[in-house]
Amino acid sequence: VLPRVTLTGRFSVRNTGDPVIDLAGRDKSANAHILVAREHRWSPALAIGGQDVRGANALNETRYVTMTKSLPHGVHVTAGYGRGDERL
Repeated sequence: VLPRVTLTGRFSVRNTGDPVIDLAGRDKSANAHILVAREHRWSPALAIGGQDVRGANALNETRYVTMTKSLPHGVHVTAGYGRGDERL
């Protein structure tokens, strides 16, 4: 339906042994990855995405942008920038 969009979800639990921390460490998250531009002869593919998008606890909230270019001999080069929680 949307070939350039990937949507995923996950449920994570932090298990420290402390019931107060463990209860606060439960998190449901939605993740999105969007291919903005496909790779062409002279330009790289461009993608943006995020993890734990607008989560209630936002334990792993992250945003990123990446560029990937295929080179001769099966070499792929990827560069990107991400911003998220300092605990990652």
